[in-house]
Amino acid sequence: MTVMLTILLLVIILGATIKHYNITWLHQSGAALLLGVMVGFVVSYVRKDPMYHDNTAQSQRMTSFVEWIMFDTEFFFLVLLPPVIFEAGYTLNPETLFKNLDAIAVFAFMGTFTSTLVVGGIMYVAGSYALSYPFSLREAMLFASLISSTDPVTTLSIFSDMGLDPDLHAVVLGESLLNDAISIVLFEALFSFDKSTYLKDSVRVVMDGRHAAAAVATAALGDTALLDAGASFLGDVTSSESTTVAAEVAFSELAVTTLVAFLGVFLASLLIGGLVGACSAMLHKHISITGDWDEGWVVDSALVLLFPYLAYTIAESANLSGIVAVLFCGMVMGRYTRQNLDKAPRMVTMCFFKLVGFLSETFVFIYMGSSMCTISLTHLVTSVVALLAVFVGRAANVFPGAWLLNTTLRTTDEDGRLDVNTQLTLWYCGLRGAVAYALAMKAAATMGAA
Repeated sequence: MTVMLTILLLVIILGATIKHYNITWLHQSGAALLLGVMVGFVVSYVRKDPMYHDNTAQSQRMTSFVEWIMFDTEFFFLVLLPPVIFEAGYTLNPETLFKNLDAIAVFAFMGTFTSTLVVGGIMYVAGSYALSYPFSLREAMLFASLISSTDPVTTLSIFSDMGLDPDLHAVVLGESLLNDAISIVLFEALFSFDKSTYLKDSVRVVMDGRHAAAAVATAALGDTALLDAGASFLGDVTSSESTTVAAEVAFSELAVTTLVAFLGVFLASLLIGGLVGACSAMLHKHISITGDWDEGWVVDSALVLLFPYLAYTIAESANLSGIVAVLFCGMVMGRYTRQNLDKAPRMVTMCFFKLVGFLSETFVFIYMGSSMCTISLTHLVTSVVALLAVFVGRAANVFPGAWLLNTTLRTTDEDGRLDVNTQLTLWYCGLRGAVAYALAMKAAATMGAA
């Protein structure tokens, strides 16, 4: 714990130094990543030390140090990410947000699904032709859903210092936040998908007499347990026809089930976050304790601070998305609750959320840097293919979406037409970071590393 606090203190001092001397070639987030990388290599060296495996007091201290530094997905999703998401929603400018809601919705919703399908299709086809790791159809889509998550932590940290056009900043920020929430929900829907149900249907529909259809259906879904069962249903269909039908049945079943699960989880989480935020706004509209006694502002501030985590815990307890609930709770509270607060609790809560968001962002960058020492070069070719797929998927998100907006809702410059430079900026802003990494770690811990 002492080491982690010391590292955090060093990062903050280093960031203040960068700001003070106006160093443009290194951002504070980059400094945190670099310091995290150095700490990660120290951790890697410590784990190789023979004393690390001895049951001594020194070994226990080394083990405690390593456990604090290594990336913990539960700690990330429960402690670090919610304050960042809530603070962004709470301080979001509602006028700029609603002005650019069309672009945000297109890039976040349609764009995320498009990116997931494109990246998943590329990874599945590349694996089928032995150009990368042979993902099953479900695994390819699972990978695509997590890698399609643009990182709000990195985007918020860098864009806040660049002084961009407010509309562009709102589009990037809104898309990043919604995209992050959508990707997490989509990942969870695919992750919890029960493939045994539709696997039987796929194999029962498509058989070719030579076991080819059963092999294709089971291979596409990453499951060989039902291969013999599928082969027993012999038919008169040709091998090429059975292959096509099996893939279509598998993909359509996967897409429909995932889409239904996604819509249910997202809308329910949105409703919970909105209701909790509305309850907070109503409470502070009719009850204000600040004027009753000298320390009343403490009670009002405490009530504001507790509502976001209430939304998060309710959503998570119902097996929904706490991140979506926190985001929309923050947006509702920022629009309505903040107006009903007296000056003292309003200033306290704004400063507190900024402080917690800043510390959480710094922790995330340190964690990300320290995790560099765990990178494996086993699937280097797959990583290169995935990187290219991410660029293609992001392009399939931004450019068709911008064309759709420019031909329908933003036909003139007065309407906010997205020019080529803006589209390239949006394409390049598709940063991947801690959220995608945390989802990947979660999948590896549950499904096993490839």
